Amino acid sequence: SYDQLHPRDPSHLQERWKAELDELAHSKLQSIGTRLILAQMAEQQNQHELAAYLKQVASEEIRQTNQIFARLGERKSLKMALANLVHQDRVVLEALRELVETAQAANHSENLEFLQQTVQDNQRYKRWFFNMLKQMDEKEVEAS
Repeated sequence: SYDQLHPRDPSHLQERWKAELDELAHSKLQSIGTRLILAQMAEQQNQHELAAYLKQVASEEIRQTNQIFARLGERKSLKMALANLVHQDRVVLEALRELVETAQAANHSENLEFLQQTVQDNQRYKRWFFNMLKQMDEKEVEAS
């Protein structure tokens, strides 16, 4: 029935509201990344006005996304967000390593060097963020 498919229970509506806001925030995060990449591409092609506007919009979207997370009432701690980033970096690093193996097997030497450098960069990022997490943990232990 209609009521089963569209419950009016306030807790269900609140859950739905939060789920939709969370989905919007994550869509905006993807959009922010895309805008920043396009801005860099535009700069490389001497499209400076386009690059500036893309960066401005990305900055506005960052502010909006922070406001969405605040409305979710989750005000994710920096530590929790950083832990999620470290996890995502692990996934990316594993995908990069698989691409390196594929490039080696396919004898794509022109791509192999780029991929190997990208793996090294990502390992460096992961180590640095992981060390920051450890420092945050140590400070929490000292404070308690």
